[in-house]
Amino acid sequence: MEASASCASTASWSHVQTFWEGHLVDNRQYGFFTHAWGADRGVDLRHWAQLPGFSAELKARVAADGGAALDLARLPHIFMRWKEKHFMAGDAAGGDAADAPGAHAHAGLTISGFYYASLNRADGSVHGLYFDPTSRPFQQLRLQPLPADAYSSVGDDSSAAQAAMQTDGTLDVGPQCFASYAFR
Repeated sequence: MEASASCASTASWSHVQTFWEGHLVDNRQYGFFTHAWGADRGVDLRHWAQLPGFSAELKARVAADGGAALDLARLPHIFMRWKEKHFMAGDAAGGDAADAPGAHAHAGLTISGFYYASLNRADGSVHGLYFDPTSRPFQQLRLQPLPADAYSSVGDDSSAAQAAMQTDGTLDVGPQCFASYAFR
């Protein structure tokens, strides 16, 4: 993920790239309860309940048995967790990215938490909430797919296909702060 952040207090923009992994809630390898990163059952239920597609009925079933008996393939949303693993650093000329070991914060952004995310199967939108025990609660993530013609195509069909796959959005990271990002 690439992100840019600006806060009114600094009046400057910072650009970062992060490497992350995702967990699909499938009730096989990953369930609704996180069991990691400082989240407990209460935190999980509070965050899932604020996402589209996580109805009161679904919350009750997950609270009762973790949602083990649910046929998740029939739900209109796919539920996931996204965990940013580390910041990436590249050279000024835009060369290959290299790990930035031990980096936990960059220009006010943090990767110590993770996102609860809900993908709407019908329209491709993603809504998410960031959780980090040391951060402001319920920071929101919203992604909307862009139409295939949102970017002009130069060259062969592969560049048009790559452009059609790009997704942009915004993240509320705190009072008077804003981050924009793109998955590429």
